[in-house]
Amino acid sequence: MLPVVLALTCLLMSADTIRAQSLEVDHLWIHVSPGAPEAAALSAAGLEVDRNAGVVQHTGQGTASIFLRFQNVYLELIWIEDGALLQKVAP
Repeated sequence: MLPVVLALTCLLMSADTIRAQSLEVDHLWIHVSPGAPEAAALSAAGLEVDRNAGVVQHTGQGTASIFLRFQNVYLELIWIEDGALLQKVAP
């Protein structure tokens, strides 16, 4: 099993800028094993996987994911489907 990696993108701002703007997080990624068996642990903890979206294949990228949606953010469990394709498109 691959280690869980949490990726959060944010902007670094000066104190003056922070007072003038708010920071909003759109979504978080967690890199998981293929098929996201880790979702079972999140479900056991009371979180609900978005079954309506199902597994989303990221065409041409070599990855796939499932989602856990919240009121103003979503958690994306993402995994590598095609390592060779991912190596071709990754910088």
